[in-house]
Amino acid sequence: MTSQKDIFLKSEADAWFERNHQAIKARDFNIRSPIVTELQCCLEGYTGGGQSLLEIGCGEAKRLDYIKKNH
Repeated sequence: MTSQKDIFLKSEADAWFERNHQAIKARDFNIRSPIVTELQCCLEGYTGGGQSLLEIGCGEAKRLDYIKKNH
């Protein structure tokens, strides 16, 4: 018996991405995003100096890209 997890890993994950690719591409993680707002508050006053920020999750890192370009 094939488990739902096996089916997902074999094909459905890629199929989901293909069905939703344009919506994902169009996402705008800007200042209205509560996560971006919180991260910007944490970085307030930060001027560099070797510190790093690591986002652990599932996604295309658009939030961090926005913060990098706008901080």
